[in-house]
Amino acid sequence: MFLSRPLYLKALLCLVGSVILLSPSCKDKATNGWDTDVLTPLANAKLNVNDIVADSLVEYQQDSSLRLVYSNTIYEFDPTDELLQIPDTSLENKLQLDSIVPMANVDHDPYDARKKSDKVELFRKNKLLVYNFNGPELTFFRIKSGQFKILITSTLQDTLYFDFELNEARDQNGAPLTESDVLLPAPPNGSSTIERSFDLSGYEVDLRGPDQKLVNSIQPVLVGKVDSLGDLSDVTPQDSIYISYQLKDIVPQYVKGYLGNDTVEVGQGEIKLDLFKNLNAGLVDLAKVEADFSVINGLGVNGQLDIKSFEAIKGSQTISLTSPLINKPIKIDRAYDNPRITNTTDVSLSGQNSNVKELLELLPSRIFYNIEAFINPRGNFYNYQDFGYYDSQFDVNVDVELPLQARLKDLFLRDTTDFNIGLTDQEIKNIEKGELNLIAYNHFPYDVDVQLYLYDNMFNLKDSLFLENTIASGRFNDSCRVVGDQRTVLTSKVDNDRLKQLQKAEKAIVQVGFSNPEVPGFCTQRKLKLYDNYAIDLTLSARFKYLLQDAF
Repeated sequence: MFLSRPLYLKALLCLVGSVILLSPSCKDKATNGWDTDVLTPLANAKLNVNDIVADSLVEYQQDSSLRLVYSNTIYEFDPTDELLQIPDTSLENKLQLDSIVPMANVDHDPYDARKKSDKVELFRKNKLLVYNFNGPELTFFRIKSGQFKILITSTLQDTLYFDFELNEARDQNGAPLTESDVLLPAPPNGSSTIERSFDLSGYEVDLRGPDQKLVNSIQPVLVGKVDSLGDLSDVTPQDSIYISYQLKDIVPQYVKGYLGNDTVEVGQGEIKLDLFKNLNAGLVDLAKVEADFSVINGLGVNGQLDIKSFEAIKGSQTISLTSPLINKPIKIDRAYDNPRITNTTDVSLSGQNSNVKELLELLPSRIFYNIEAFINPRGNFYNYQDFGYYDSQFDVNVDVELPLQARLKDLFLRDTTDFNIGLTDQEIKNIEKGELNLIAYNHFPYDVDVQLYLYDNMFNLKDSLFLENTIASGRFNDSCRVVGDQRTVLTSKVDNDRLKQLQKAEKAIVQVGFSNPEVPGFCTQRKLKLYDNYAIDLTLSARFKYLLQDAF
């Protein structure tokens, strides 16, 4: 709907004029008169399929080639919030020195670890760590962001040199995660601590363990050494080393393994419908309406959809969907990997398998539903070959398709609004020249022609703008559905005589007519559909060259 605004040119020009007249360097020029451009927004409009009207001479199309689609996503499953969530997990290990220092490596003066070599290795631990990911059993993941943390606490009153390696985690160059550092001597009867954090962004982690047969497992290697030089320090059997390994804030880019057996709780919900607001029985062929449930599955898992109930409501009237598909498990096929292909499962309701015609003849304002979805209902059927990406979809949609009994060229988007250009006779006199610009962002799959009709308060036509100017269609994806706006600017020149006519206008009717689109080659054999989220945004602005001298 257009939202007209007055052109506060008078106040603007007074302000501009005041600035010029107060400037000593510009005073003489201001006296002689200057030209200035004034760019002013006039109105905004947004028209969508709810604004469709049909020409009075519509013709019935036997092939129902034009279909209006109401599409609603009733559930969006976020894998990173649920299925692919890697919880923060810490695993701890305490090493008692009398169990890790071989007697052959120490002097008989017990546990004095000094030797004549450069460094003495106190311990080498390759602890197997098995994580709990709350259901999924993963063999591999690629990390989008997150950290791996090590905390080492020692009671040794000696400098501890340690080397860390996680061979299962490799960066984009194939190099394993490694670190070497120094832990300072502990004070008497105390401990010394060091903490290191590794950024795992971009790392690939093999979770199959050392024998390649496990899941959720890694085996870091930690080697601790002391220096053989300098003053001797006692290393006692009671000394210990505490180690903590933590996965923190892990966001996976990709995971592989078994993603678990789970219920996706779509549950009960409500859809509010306004698509019947402007659609009368003469425009829609209700005998051929269809409703589709579709599941877009971007996960490498099989699924199952159960439609528990589906009810159309208008006022006090309620009609329940009857179909063999109600309360019957519907198989959802998994996505493909390498190359990555999302799988869409459609469940169609028509007059042959349901009472959907009766449902929509009610022209409902609301629809209530109760739906459940499941993943991996057969368990680990694919033997750890499930996969998922950070942006994988698992969406449940409802589409209602309405064949229109009209040709494309007989359909228009139309709206009426107030109009006021906001110029006085004196201001029009001082406008040397001007133009009106219509900036359009088109999200329809069709080119459109826009006309703006201007009327006085008695609805006498005063002017028409942008006749026979075409706005390009939106941008298509591989499924021949519009996913991006196309920007077009239309310009109409106006002089003083035309501005005087526009000054008399108080009402405006904006009309958008459909024409043939310039569709990509791969879409030429498909019937393009009108989805309810398609729209066109329009902004009308004026640009005038104004002579300042005569304005005062």
